[in-house]
Amino acid sequence: MKIIFTKLSDEEHSVRVVRADGSEDSGILNSRSCLRHDLAHFAVETELPIAGGYWGSVANGVALAGNEFSGSGIATAESLAAPIQTLMRLNASD
Repeated sequence: MKIIFTKLSDEEHSVRVVRADGSEDSGILNSRSCLRHDLAHFAVETELPIAGGYWGSVANGVALAGNEFSGSGIATAESLAAPIQTLMRLNASD
């Protein structure tokens, strides 16, 4: 899946996904509250890997803004993305 983040302003960004099957989804989000969190999910889910996390679920057809996220992969990804987001916010290097 291709994930495209685009800065729209200092306050907002868009995210667009193009899935392997060619389907697409997009949305506009508040950058302050969402961008680091989305990137933290991407890092955690890619490196561990967690197939059933947020981005894996989106890759499998769940809508970006959907309410269909569930399961142990989501819980694990969420519990790991939050501290990574905090480290990013604090500019922690280690």
